[in-house]
Amino acid sequence: MSAEKPTLNAHVPKTDIQAKHKVIRFGATRKADDPVEGKIYEYLHQRADLKLSKGHIPCGFYSVIQLDEGHPLYLETRFGGYDFDDNPIGPQFQCTWKAEKEIVPPLDSTGDGWYVSFDELWSQVLTYFEKKGLLTEDTLEYLDADPFVLF
Repeated sequence: MSAEKPTLNAHVPKTDIQAKHKVIRFGATRKADDPVEGKIYEYLHQRADLKLSKGHIPCGFYSVIQLDEGHPLYLETRFGGYDFDDNPIGPQFQCTWKAEKEIVPPLDSTGDGWYVSFDELWSQVLTYFEKKGLLTEDTLEYLDADPFVLF
């Protein structure tokens, strides 16, 4: 008997994402007098195909993806304000879904549904949908992409 070598399936990033989003409201870019605060609202993003994009994260941005299951999935941004020491917080991100705009993931006792990290939020959103079995494998596969590209 010959022993077969196990095959390794390496993760291959998606580079051919078919955009399904619609921007409802672009919002406005934050013009800060303080360069440190202004830098927080800028982004430098490297896509899976290694191309770089940079720009400003708008406050009041509102976009939707219509999921195959018939429900809309929304992304919104807002001005984060300042903390107790008067330091800028930066942009905040929130996902909601369905016509009722339920916050995803659902709120815990300490949160208000707004995240300062878009990547952290998106990871939580996908985890919630997967654990609850609310979306098909095809939809989860589609959403398991770079959220900067999806929205």
